[in-house]
Amino acid sequence: MNLIFDVDDTLYDMTQPFQRAYQKLWKDKYEVDVAALFRVSREYSNAIFDKVVNKEISVDESGVYRMKMAMKDFGYNISEEEALMFQLNYRHFQSDIVLSKTMKQLLDYCVANEIRLGVLTNGVSEHQHKKINGLGLQRWMKEEEMFVSDDIGFSKPDVRAFQRIEKAMNLNKEDTWYVGDSIEHDICGAKGAGWHTIWLDRRGNQLKESDPKPEIIVPTEEELFSLITQLVEKRRD
Repeated sequence: MNLIFDVDDTLYDMTQPFQRAYQKLWKDKYEVDVAALFRVSREYSNAIFDKVVNKEISVDESGVYRMKMAMKDFGYNISEEEALMFQLNYRHFQSDIVLSKTMKQLLDYCVANEIRLGVLTNGVSEHQHKKINGLGLQRWMKEEEMFVSDDIGFSKPDVRAFQRIEKAMNLNKEDTWYVGDSIEHDICGAKGAGWHTIWLDRRGNQLKESDPKPEIIVPTEEELFSLITQLVEKRRD
């Protein structure tokens, strides 16, 4: 069995650094539901992701845009300077991201049960490798089996991104599961490549009628862990 993970909001909860940046800068300044603000900011971020990939704008410029637009949706017109300060603090706190106890236990379980692990994440190479290193994923996965879209030349949901990993790792797609948080990028791309799909939906999102349907939906890391153990036990039967 092969288990390939997305990174952001899959292996770790992206609200960790976001919450810390908000608490440091804006907790006494703006009255906003931070969880809702995060969700809206991700929508704006996803909308301009291709511009970041194509080097039309920088990661920080993307961060400024998403925060200005997200805060505007909540009735606040923040300045470029405020948005940039939030982005810089958010990026700083990303260097302190950690795997949860449950996720560490899940990865330990996978290694103990000879599940092959890997990563496929969208983003700028330096930025994503910094997160990978910060999470210490080398403890469970080979360096050469953690892939960033900027390095391989294709971004999810492009099926070629998944095919590139499939070839590099010599994977049997019938025995390969992809775990991700994004229907558009993760589930759509993995299904197109013929992989099995698990949607880790931390935010309680609703599937649209037009969305590709993941094989399995789990709302928490704990349920993801339980699912993987069930899949392993099923293979033994």
